[in-house]
Amino acid sequence: MHVVLVLLFTYLTIKEVQKVRKEARNAYQFYQSSMSQNKDHEWLKLRTVHVKGLSPDDRTGNNLKAILERVVAPADGEVLGVHLVPDFSAQLKIEEKIYDLKDLDTLMTAQTSSGERYFNCCIPGRFRNH
Repeated sequence: MHVVLVLLFTYLTIKEVQKVRKEARNAYQFYQSSMSQNKDHEWLKLRTVHVKGLSPDDRTGNNLKAILERVVAPADGEVLGVHLVPDFSAQLKIEEKIYDLKDLDTLMTAQTSSGERYFNCCIPGRFRNH
């Protein structure tokens, strides 16, 4: 009797999981079809491709656009536009180092009226004599 109950509950659980998966698939397909009708920010966000490591020769994005058009052509897709955004991470690191050096310079040159330096205890010895 116990084995029959276990089999029955297992069968019912599997059927319920299959039903939930089917409902989720239908809801996802409905969501995608409704998003295709409205061309707003969310529509663009669903269809945006981020590519990293482009060739330096393709500064205008024409080669990338041609490749993307070949990829989406079999599905009757269309490339609306290509926008290239340069990688600014190296420049941001350099700017951060410049600000750190300016802060250090400010700490080292801050003086009282009697000529004693502020924050002398906070500045490492290797930076004090420069």
